[in-house]
Amino acid sequence: MLPFEVLVVNGVARPINPAVPGFKTAFLRIVRNVAVGSAAWFSVACAIPVRAIGVVRPAGEVMTVTSTEGQSRELLLEGEAEPMRWLNGHTVEIEGRTRGPAIRVERWHVTEGLNGLPVWVGRLETRGGGLMLVELDGGAAFALDDDVSEQLMDWVGRTVLVEGYIESTLGIHVVYFRPLFDESQVKAR
Repeated sequence: MLPFEVLVVNGVARPINPAVPGFKTAFLRIVRNVAVGSAAWFSVACAIPVRAIGVVRPAGEVMTVTSTEGQSRELLLEGEAEPMRWLNGHTVEIEGRTRGPAIRVERWHVTEGLNGLPVWVGRLETRGGGLMLVELDGGAAFALDDDVSEQLMDWVGRTVLVEGYIESTLGIHVVYFRPLFDESQVKAR
C-alpha cells in the first residue's frame, strides 16, 4: 500500500496529499467534471491483460469460461480463437485482454478433455499418405491412427480436437474427436 492516496485522471496517477487540509476536496472538485469522460476513455484504452483457467461452455449466443470458484465471464472469440466456439465442457487456459466485463481471447489451450485423456487441438493435413494433426500452439505434427483417419479425411484443412494417447512412434491413438468448426459447411467427398 502506498503511503499516500493516488487518483488516476486521464491515465495519469496523481498523488493526493492528506497532510494538506482541503487539498483532496479541491482536487476532486476540479476533476469531477472530467471524471465521466476519463472513466470511459480509461475503460476503452486500458484493456488489462488477463489469464483465466476454467470450463468453457456456450451460454445462449455467447461462450463463457467458469472458474473453479464459480465466477463466469463472457469470451470474445475472433480470429484464431474462433474454434473455441465449438467447445463444451472442456477445461481451457486463456490469455487475453479485458473488454468491459468480457475477455477478448488472444491465446488459448485446452488442458483437459471430456474423457480425462490428453488433448490435442490442431489442423488436419495429409502428409506421406497419412493424416496428421498439426498443433495450433506449437506446430508439432502427429500422425493419427488409421481407424480414425478415414472418418476425419473430409475435414482436411479444418481444426479439430482429439483425445487419446501416444502409441510409441505410431502417433496418436484417438479415442474421441470433435470438430471445431461448423460441420454443415463441409462438403462430403
